[in-house]
Amino acid sequence: MDEFDENGWAHVHHAAYNGYYKSVSRFIKSREDQLELETQDGQQLTPFLLACTNGHLETVQLLAEEFHANLKAKDRQLFGAVELAALKDHINILEYLLKLDSPDLEVWKSLIRGLSVSDLETSCAKALVELTTEENSDHLESFLNAGGVLAVLNLLKNSLSSEESKIFALSVLLNLVRHDVGKEQLSKNRAVGTIILQLKETTRALYLPATRLLEALAYSEENKKATVSNGGIESLVGLLQYSDDEEVVESALRTLRVLSNSNSEIQTAVGSNKDIWKSLVSLLSGVKNKHVLASVAKTVGTVVKGHTANQNAFVAENGVPPLMELMRLRSRECQFAAVQGIQALAEGNEGNQSIVTEHGCVMMLMRLLKRSRAADLRTLTAGALWAIAGKKNAQRRSISAEIGINLLIEFLSENLPQSLHFIGSEALGVLAEGVRNKRDEIAKANGVMPLVRLLGKSTTPGFIIRSVLRTWRALCLCLGFRPHVQNQDAVTREGGLKFLIRYMVQTRQDINKVEATYTLGCVCLRNSADMKAALDHKAL
Repeated sequence: MDEFDENGWAHVHHAAYNGYYKSVSRFIKSREDQLELETQDGQQLTPFLLACTNGHLETVQLLAEEFHANLKAKDRQLFGAVELAALKDHINILEYLLKLDSPDLEVWKSLIRGLSVSDLETSCAKALVELTTEENSDHLESFLNAGGVLAVLNLLKNSLSSEESKIFALSVLLNLVRHDVGKEQLSKNRAVGTIILQLKETTRALYLPATRLLEALAYSEENKKATVSNGGIESLVGLLQYSDDEEVVESALRTLRVLSNSNSEIQTAVGSNKDIWKSLVSLLSGVKNKHVLASVAKTVGTVVKGHTANQNAFVAENGVPPLMELMRLRSRECQFAAVQGIQALAEGNEGNQSIVTEHGCVMMLMRLLKRSRAADLRTLTAGALWAIAGKKNAQRRSISAEIGINLLIEFLSENLPQSLHFIGSEALGVLAEGVRNKRDEIAKANGVMPLVRLLGKSTTPGFIIRSVLRTWRALCLCLGFRPHVQNQDAVTREGGLKFLIRYMVQTRQDINKVEATYTLGCVCLRNSADMKAALDHKAL
């Protein structure tokens, strides 16, 4: 049995290599020295190493568990079971060795060491991709504790590492960022700078996963700052030039959105890039894919929101017309994104409010508002219109009148979002004021009743309560403090007095007490019936 053939292999070697585990068992039981017998071909392979090399799991299990083979065995190159299995891509063997959890193997440390060995780096990186998937998440913590993240980052930083090994390394990191503990380790090891280096590569298989990694890490403020300081904004904007590669463009756009969201410093950094606005407008004008168009519009909305300089820069690049065109498309996603973008451009910016109006945006939004029955789209559209209305009374009145009294009253329905409640209340208040007011029309449409319901709900927030109170005053008092009896009586008839008195007496906010008191005076002014009804309340 220990006779070697011309290749330096004995029978037990052939049996182990080919997975004939019953033969292996018979050979070893007949002579114990067969267990650790090394090949005489210059490679010094034991039966255990041969079984690992060729991926025969049953044979590996037999040798490891029944015969207690030397798990520390190495070949002539000092490669052990872990390295040999990785070289031949036998993930089933590596998974078994991990579950075996023997101190003689150190599976993670062996694979991690392999990342810095030129003959092993690609095979070990590829194996780590499989071993860090969701299916193997039970072993994730031990990989992290073994210093896996730092080793992978060092491979990416090494200019001598092969491109293929770097691609696998990025895949390992993508597996890790699916878990909070993985994100924490990447942040702790300052991975952002290394990832941004891959954005500057010319190979798609490197810069695309790097973009996705930045997006996953950008939810941390620390990582956002690191992205800016390491030139990440310039690299992401540079990727927008690949307009034909929709996957790359969309990934870069998503990352820019995550970075810019609720962070004025990042918005400034993005807006200061010399190519950003031209790139975004070019994409809006040239891309045909509706999903990507929506992504561009969402990015515009996020980058300009609440940032005057960015709002003006996008408008100056003549970005409003192509953004508006998205509202014409038969795509809810594009319509949503375009409306949100328009709202972000107009909000708090009088100059842009005038510009988008001149471009016919109000007309398009109004058409969308009245044609659509989808509550979410109507909510967004109304928000955009109210943003364009701004603070100028003439513009607010014009847009309120265009929306119409009946639709504004509909906005006050209990099942609709609070943003619509606020717009409906504010717009009705605007229409109730001035010389050419619509108090009679609002009274005829029974506009007081839904306002009373809002005031009576315990969940109505303070800003809407104060809006309702202001609107009641506008409805109940004409110029020169002349009462509008019909609306005064409507407030009393619908039970509004008890809510006014409740806010006067019970609310903790002084501003609401004052507003409610003032409004009660307007409801009762020169109206004896309403005055009596108010005085009959014990709380008053």
